[in-house]
Amino acid sequence: MIFSLKGKLTKKSPVLVNLSLIAGLSEVEFEIHIPVSTYEKLPECGNEVRLYIYPYFYKGEALLYGFISEEDRTMFRELLKLPGVGPGLALRVLSGTTAEELLKAVSEGNLDLLASIRGIGRRRAERIAFELGGKIPSLREKIREESKAEESREKALEALLALGLKEKEAKEALKRASKKIEEGAPLEEIIKTALSRKAENEDN
Repeated sequence: MIFSLKGKLTKKSPVLVNLSLIAGLSEVEFEIHIPVSTYEKLPECGNEVRLYIYPYFYKGEALLYGFISEEDRTMFRELLKLPGVGPGLALRVLSGTTAEELLKAVSEGNLDLLASIRGIGRRRAERIAFELGGKIPSLREKIREESKAEESREKALEALLALGLKEKEAKEALKRASKKIEEGAPLEEIIKTALSRKAENEDN
């Protein structure tokens, strides 16, 4: 599954962006749906940016939803688990607030933030707050764990590049290593496993 995409921003609007990546000898361009909160933090077109991706499958079509932070992507995924909440509504929620702001508002019983978002209203805000309320401790922990895991992946990639691996083979080695180690594994274990998987691949 796609976790994140890093590439050149070729087009942007408050709801949709195009991201261009070099894959081998080809250039691939992705169309990604975003919330306004992500749009506001994007660089100008032509610059490089990383978006954290959530693929959503609808009627046989894969739609990509992107977020400037891993926390917002995690919240988007959790919002989709709530009754009556689809991608459009979840995006509207995260257009009006961030994951951290939403968690804070729900934990403090502040429904005004949610209710002020277009298409939400007071009754739906109460429902979302009720559904999320019991999940706040686990959500905060999940966000912390995923953020830590992503930081380890980034550092592991930097270490492999420093060891002389090309970016493509370093990413492939990390991808193979991720199938062998547990989420949240120490940085040293990630690097060691990635190098081991690269060596095994070369021997085959």
